Amino acid sequence: MSEAAALLEQARKKRDAARHARELAWQLAQDADRERITHFADELDEQAGELERQAAALVPPTTLPSGGVVHEQQQVQQQAAQCQPADPSEQNPKPKR
Repeated sequence: MSEAAALLEQARKKRDAARHARELAWQLAQDADRERITHFADELDEQAGELERQAAALVPPTTLPSGGVVHEQQQVQQQAAQCQPADPSEQNPKPKR
């Protein structure tokens, strides 16, 4: 596994953990506990984003047979974007009361 792929795998795991933490936060009764867990999830997402940026920086551009250049970094970023919720409000859902 390449270093970029390993970084993306770590990022995926952090995003999964963040999603799980947010799901857990919904089950907590105390506002302070929910806020603490949600903050932890936000930190995991930030760490995942940094890992994705590091992975993108490791991938060199690739020349196509037609002479054009496709940047694999864009592909890495697109893959990372697919892991993130499309709606930013889904990242920090407010618990229903």
